[in-house]
Amino acid sequence: MASVGTGGATRVTWEALRVDCHGLLWLLDEMLSSHAAKPQALHRGLSAISEHPRCRLPKAEVRQRLASFGTKLNNGAGR
Repeated sequence: MASVGTGGATRVTWEALRVDCHGLLWLLDEMLSSHAAKPQALHRGLSAISEHPRCRLPKAEVRQRLASFGTKLNNGAGR
């Protein structure tokens, strides 16, 4: 089964076609767990996105991810 990262009305279409849908936070989690990006880059990117006035990401989940990325930085995973 294919997966797609999307949100909003597009998600409804993909779900109707029974395609797994995931959002930005899932994508960042996947990038971290697969070592596709360093925690520092993920932290910087998510910080910039979350500060945009039109950002609609859940604030609590954004804070959780930023804390997680920051913890991994402090533990040396970002090197």
